[in-house]
Amino acid sequence: MIVLEAQMNIAAVREIVDAVNDSNIEFEGLAYSIMEARRQNIIERLRKLDPPRSRKSAYPLRWTSEKQRRAFFATDGFGGGIPHRRKSPSQVQEGWRVEYIEGKFTGALIVSNEWDKAPYVIGTVWKPKWQQQFHIDLGWPKLTDINKIVSYELGQTSNALERAFLELAV
Repeated sequence: MIVLEAQMNIAAVREIVDAVNDSNIEFEGLAYSIMEARRQNIIERLRKLDPPRSRKSAYPLRWTSEKQRRAFFATDGFGGGIPHRRKSPSQVQEGWRVEYIEGKFTGALIVSNEWDKAPYVIGTVWKPKWQQQFHIDLGWPKLTDINKIVSYELGQTSNALERAFLELAV
């Protein structure tokens, strides 16, 4: 499983929310709806990730090791059959989960992929080299590409929260 976690310090926002709540303005509900929209954006963007290259352009496959190549053929394509046919949408795309957890002074977006073979397709934080060479050749994104998507969406979330507050405060 792949897990990325991003946290935002919202202590200053909490102070503002307390002041706003004195005026009976429901900023927290608005903030939650903004976070939910961003959560959905992240899921949609991650599920659109698909290797841009055709399978034929990656042949002959460059195996990460000779041992891997032999294991693939000895196990009938790691149990998936030979030739392996990728499902569409792929299990990597369908495995993405994004969860928002709100704490007292922070909010966290936890991005994960629950498919057990995802680390071999896109790598992991701890072992980026787990991404297999032929997945790189096919154009599967690296974990750094996924991190860029999440970071961008977090920046957009922060901007949307600021705009929403300013509109409510006026």
